Amino acid sequence: MMKSMTKRVVLGVPTVALSAALVCTLGGCGGGANDEAKNEANDTAPAAQEVENASKAEPEATPEAAPEKETSIDCESFSATAADGWELVDPDKYGQEAKFYPEGSQHVLSVRTENRDIPTTLESLQSVFDNKGVVDEVETNGTTWTRFTMPDNSVRLLGASSSGRTVNVTIAWQIGWDAAVPMVENIVVK
Repeated sequence: MMKSMTKRVVLGVPTVALSAALVCTLGGCGGGANDEAKNEANDTAPAAQEVENASKAEPEATPEAAPEKETSIDCESFSATAADGWELVDPDKYGQEAKFYPEGSQHVLSVRTENRDIPTTLESLQSVFDNKGVVDEVETNGTTWTRFTMPDNSVRLLGASSSGRTVNVTIAWQIGWDAAVPMVENIVVK
């Protein structure tokens, strides 16, 4: 039996295979063989597998950059840019609408346009609230807004654009006027 093993070594069989064959032959392939010889034969297989896997490995994918969030909207009747601490959500340039949220909040300041004039819109609002609420004027960026503070402390601003449409800003009562001022100052009526 030893002779045939010698022939295989001469024919180019790797010595690892020879060691494994010798261990099996001398130790009975399953018990009592030299543990060191068994480990030597087993240690070469995982190393060969790792080399093969490394050559097949796909190149690492580079992470895609997240699209930048829009911070402003520019429509026919108004433009608006998110103030510091505010986020623009759902801008619709063609529908001339935008929603702004203070960071970390789900309460909205919305800006939209409508075809009604300011007196008609104001009259409608007052009738809904049984003529309760306060009407006054405020000015920002050269626009004089008609401000209607509703009984629940939400605020509606109405500004006339040169296109003949009314820019309507609704501020949720949870935001309040004082917190909304930086955002209102970033709305320009055209």
